[in-house]
Amino acid sequence: MASAFNPDGPDADLALDIFAANLRLDYHDALEQAERLATRLQQLLPHLTRRTDQRRWPFGRPVLGQLRVRLGSEHFDLVVQDAQVHYRTVHHVGGVDLAHHEWSQDEWICRLMDALSTQSGQVGQSVRPLL
Repeated sequence: MASAFNPDGPDADLALDIFAANLRLDYHDALEQAERLATRLQQLLPHLTRRTDQRRWPFGRPVLGQLRVRLGSEHFDLVVQDAQVHYRTVHHVGGVDLAHHEWSQDEWICRLMDALSTQSGQVGQSVRPLL
């Protein structure tokens, strides 16, 4: 967590430098976590995920722009936009995104796990009579 900046403190310039450095570290950590999470979801759910990359520099390596996990009408989006990582659920009907909800990373992961559990349970119940 970033330290508090005190503009009236005796070392205001140093405090500002430390505060800015901590913010950069927090942002870098958030991007790394998002990238690791996206990679893992792509490995586990290759047919349910769609990744969109963006380039930061003309010849730079592509970085994560968006990862969408499609679970029926509920989609789970991990979006890197304007130097922030967003975790969203989207209700998707007939090719249109209707309702967006922002979540914390932890809450988004919990909801995704619940949705995967529900979907796998439904698949298991529908296949059981066929066996």
